[in-house]
Amino acid sequence: MVNQTAQNIPPAAPAPKSRHGCLTALLIIIIILNAIAIIGIALAAASKSLLGLDITLPAWSIATNIIFAVLAIFFAVGLFMWKKWGFWGLVVVEAVIVAINISGGNYLSIISAIVSIGLLYGVLQIGGANKGWTQLE
Repeated sequence: MVNQTAQNIPPAAPAPKSRHGCLTALLIIIIILNAIAIIGIALAAASKSLLGLDITLPAWSIATNIIFAVLAIFFAVGLFMWKKWGFWGLVVVEAVIVAINISGGNYLSIISAIVSIGLLYGVLQIGGANKGWTQLE
């Protein structure tokens, strides 16, 4: 015979996840900077075409940078929701942007990508009990 009280006990709720302030701030900065980049790229492309200025980047590059900035926002939101794919998505976005910028002759983007992904990974590793990396699903 099964104990009736054991059947009526709901399973324990998982402990709430908590992120430290540095991780929260960095994710907010990633979202804000990519939103600014989207607006800036779109405005720069529009003003150059309206003014008849020579655009040095091909149109596909401008569109691709906008698409990947939107993706970066999407993956940062994924990290806010504790999804590990958010981190790996940001790594892929950085790699593609580096490839695009290298094709345009911008080799400094390699340093920027390494620093930004390294900073994100480092911030995910700090925080003691609020360590972000171990809480990602």
